[in-house]
Amino acid sequence: ERYPDDKDVMELKEAHTFRVCDEITGISDDLGLTEPQRNLAEMAALFHDLGRFEQYARYRTFSDHRTENHALLSAKILKNLEILVDYDDAIQELLDKVISWHNLPRLPEGVDEHTLFFARLLRDADKLDILRLMINAFQEKKYGGGSEIAFGLPDTPDISDAVVESLLKSQFVDMPSMKTLSDYKLLLLGLTFDVNFAPSFKRIRERRYMEQIRKELPDSEKVDQVFKAVESHIDRNLRNL
Repeated sequence: ERYPDDKDVMELKEAHTFRVCDEITGISDDLGLTEPQRNLAEMAALFHDLGRFEQYARYRTFSDHRTENHALLSAKILKNLEILVDYDDAIQELLDKVISWHNLPRLPEGVDEHTLFFARLLRDADKLDILRLMINAFQEKKYGGGSEIAFGLPDTPDISDAVVESLLKSQFVDMPSMKTLSDYKLLLLGLTFDVNFAPSFKRIRERRYMEQIRKELPDSEKVDQVFKAVESHIDRNLRNL
């Protein structure tokens, strides 16, 4: 181990990877995917965060905007490992794109639907476990403000207007615009605006992820506005079930 003192951090990311695999399997089953489709989805989940380990080893942080894009690093490491050389070029290319895009604010335009489908599937599975992970962290006070998992943000009740405005427009919150841990908690609420499949919305609702995050936020009209917008968005998508 390059940084034995950081074993807990590495184990956290490893556990996240396996839970994303579980999430993507569950969603795939609910969507009725074929076995080859399911296997492809599981491969994307298994390799999507390879770059996180190298990122932390190099920089001692998970902050992409302060270091490098961990998704692109994941795809690069996967290619260098040459563990997919026995698969068709089309599968290798799809996994490269899906992994490289999993943390983008929005997916590229003009992409074929087959690739987009798996990219959306991975993004949903990843978000489900990020929500679970951070809710547990906040509730247990295990990773408070200033910690690496919270991107070093101070644990204050202050909320940035720019974050609220973006979320009320159902827009992605740019990471550098976050100033406090409360901003990050609002960003987590806003992840639902980029959820793609009805089974994913169903899991968010059944697990009461949004309500649990709301309890960790300060009481304010701005927070209430964002929460209501998020809940309405989930309701609309659950009607498709």
